[in-house]
Amino acid sequence: MMSKLKKLVLPLVVAALVTSGAYAAATDPDAKEEIHGKPPVKLTERVTFPVQDSGKGSPITWSPDGSFLAFYKGAFESTGHELSQFHSSTDGFEDNLYEIRTLCFVNGSEDIIYPAESRGTVAKQDGRLVVVSKEDDVLDVRDVKTGSVVKKIEGDMATLFTISPDQKYLATISPHKGMGKIAIYDTKDWHVLTVADIGPRESIASLTFFPDGKRMAAGTLDGRIKIIDVFSGKTVKDFDVYTSKFGDVWISQIALSPRGDFIMTAKSGGDINGKYINLPEAQTWGKSVEVSIWRVNDGVRVDSFALSGLDPINQVVWDPKGRFAAFTDHAQNLILWQPTVKGGNFISVNYSASQTSKSFSPMLAISQDGKSLAVTRDDKITIYNIEDN
Repeated sequence: MMSKLKKLVLPLVVAALVTSGAYAAATDPDAKEEIHGKPPVKLTERVTFPVQDSGKGSPITWSPDGSFLAFYKGAFESTGHELSQFHSSTDGFEDNLYEIRTLCFVNGSEDIIYPAESRGTVAKQDGRLVVVSKEDDVLDVRDVKTGSVVKKIEGDMATLFTISPDQKYLATISPHKGMGKIAIYDTKDWHVLTVADIGPRESIASLTFFPDGKRMAAGTLDGRIKIIDVFSGKTVKDFDVYTSKFGDVWISQIALSPRGDFIMTAKSGGDINGKYINLPEAQTWGKSVEVSIWRVNDGVRVDSFALSGLDPINQVVWDPKGRFAAFTDHAQNLILWQPTVKGGNFISVNYSASQTSKSFSPMLAISQDGKSLAVTRDDKITIYNIEDN
């Protein structure tokens, strides 16, 4: 399943792969585990509970206090007990679940920002599908415990949005003004703080805030990482990290390390220019899938994890304590990787043998205290305890 670890800067010592049940849930006999080196943490299954259609590719997220877990259909306690439902009906909505990129808590752990139920139209913009509202571009603020809408946020919104760690600012791509513009809202009264314009030829594929909430990192459809000042909207750093004569690479996922000194990105293949389409080396480049770590101060790649196969990366998440980087892919793998460490320690768990749906795409969330990890499992959600190893 996994290719060898690909180290681009640091030296690599390839250790033997050891299959063991010591680090992942022993209660699921169909989950296949792979251990490389000595991972920094171990996973112990706390609870698995059934949830209809949990694995459709919609994100899940923990509340800041770690007491609730939310995904597109509702909120659950960490024990698996259902607290609320966000949608009584999914007519005209469920077909667009793959375009729901983010769920964000606001007002502490009381409310969650969620795409409005009226969204049901798919539009094509700059070569990619984007969900827009039937009427206005609206995000709902829902009470987590009741599921009821407490506020509607109207504006130039899209389903790709992110909130700062202190919950003061929400940033979203601007679907009507252009995929290269980011509208930044003040969550106190929802006025537009600024609009960041990264360039007329640029389109944003991924977006996240730095831990200090003063900057953002954006991944583009042509392989660039942009670092943007929240208050001025200006691009302060621009790294062309995936330049190739063969074509463009979408940076489909992006995440910041807890100290804000490293950026993690996912490369899931590339769009090959027509004149290179028949070259074997271009085909190899276009099919490659990897997760990479880049230094923020100079854009240098310090580590990379290459995956065999053609399955795109669903999500990249950094452990809040900085112990590991986590990601999932369409091959139904959950991977916890310790980058920039000699030997490249990692754990991987593959769930394909226990799934009933071929469309299953696992998503994950790590609680802010770093003690809990949740992963969608086709028709269920599994919560693990994370313990230092």
